Amino acid sequence: MKRLMSILAVSSFFFASTSNAAIISSLHDGFENEGQLSSVLNYNSFTNWDVTDGTVDLIQNGNQWGIQCSTGSFCVDLDGSTGDAGILSTKDGFSAGKYKVSFELSGNQRGGPFDQISVLFGAGSLLNHLLLDWDENWHTYSFLVDLVDGDKLSFRNFGGDNVGAILDNVNVSAVPIPAAVWLFGSGLMGFLAMRRKMKNDQI
Repeated sequence: MKRLMSILAVSSFFFASTSNAAIISSLHDGFENEGQLSSVLNYNSFTNWDVTDGTVDLIQNGNQWGIQCSTGSFCVDLDGSTGDAGILSTKDGFSAGKYKVSFELSGNQRGGPFDQISVLFGAGSLLNHLLLDWDENWHTYSFLVDLVDGDKLSFRNFGGDNVGAILDNVNVSAVPIPAAVWLFGSGLMGFLAMRRKMKNDQI
């Protein structure tokens, strides 16, 4: 009994110490919960994101620049208004596993050259590199990725002309392990238990 209590005590300490870690298993963000009433240039108070190495702009749908978000009231211009495009990264890392990542991008909607956008996970590992003409319509990009504990999702718009691709509706969700895998695992455990019982009966 004392041994069981000590195991439980250690387990509770482990979970208490890891519960403060910023590890998540899903993200659904259309930038609607920023608490702003209009566009904010060089915005860095996102609920779910940090901005480093430059700036991005929070854009209100149909603002004075004529930018149309995909859905809802807000989206993000990935090249802020300082001439230095920032890196938009999730505040929290994801738990290990396979994930489906999807997001919507459009061209900058204001003219000029194409935009180069890198989608990164973890310590700068390139997940995808996209080229968008300024007048490219909204498109949903999606793919599967394997993550380790703590990997973060980042978007980077290369350039520095204050006119970047527009991001909206980012979704990251864990892909469940197929039922067949669980059935195989439970079947294997049952088989091992039967072998152990048969072995014990022979002794």
